[in-house]
Amino acid sequence: MTDTDPYLGVALERLQRLVEVGFTKTDGQNALILQRLDQLDGKHAELNRRVDDLEDWKSEVDKSAVTNEQLKDRTRFILTIVTGLVVLIGGIFTAIQFFTSP
Repeated sequence: MTDTDPYLGVALERLQRLVEVGFTKTDGQNALILQRLDQLDGKHAELNRRVDDLEDWKSEVDKSAVTNEQLKDRTRFILTIVTGLVVLIGGIFTAIQFFTSP
């Protein structure tokens, strides 16, 4: 052995300790990253479920929704019926007045 051998042993022990501490820190950081990834996977799954629910809701709304053309047709139909009733009532009043006037 030479005079530098004890210093080399101490240096190797310090290097070994530094490597062990570095690996321990790296393992802790990896565990934290994996935990965060698991949390993100859970959030992603929840968001996917919510999107699927909203898509289902939208398809149900689309099935029961009334288009502008359908609304215009309904309005025209109702106006036609109301106009016909007004004309009929007017005709009845006119006939009543015609037959009851002296």
